[in-house]
Amino acid sequence: MHKFYKQNSSLFYYERGIVSIVDALMEFSSLHPVVQALIGTTFGWFMTAIGALTVIFFKKVDKKLLDVMLGFGAGVMIAASF
Repeated sequence: MHKFYKQNSSLFYYERGIVSIVDALMEFSSLHPVVQALIGTTFGWFMTAIGALTVIFFKKVDKKLLDVMLGFGAGVMIAASF
């Protein structure tokens, strides 16, 4: 069953309760910039916390895996600098 309804001056199309990614991004772009910054900061903090929590579950890590993670982190930092 398909539903159409209006919320915050944007039209959402739901199929089984799932919003498309495009609709979600359009709704995000209509938010106030301060709210966008708050959401982005919260998302970054949450992902950092999840990454830090992995230390609790994995006490010993293979050296090759550490090398891969270090390389990935270096690549992300280089990409972020441009």
